[in-house]
Amino acid sequence: MKKIYKYGPMYIGLETQMPVPAFANIIHVANQKGEIHFWAEVDEQDINCPTRIFKVVGTGQSYSDEYVPLGTVQDSLGFVWHLLGKTK
Repeated sequence: MKKIYKYGPMYIGLETQMPVPAFANIIHVANQKGEIHFWAEVDEQDINCPTRIFKVVGTGQSYSDEYVPLGTVQDSLGFVWHLLGKTK
């Protein structure tokens, strides 16, 4: 069986650490009441729940090779933000 869980809030420019199952599939990133959150599909049998590191950057901002893009969201002012996951 699978479930969808909400994670966040994420803070722009800062690393956020949180326990997220190893094989979670991020399916959506959104601005909810001024905060950035993401939703992930999780297999109930995936008990491996390491602390994972995420970061949000704006369009045109640099980030290191240790991150991969996971999703994008636009805020109410029209700014576009990108959710990154740390791989190393």
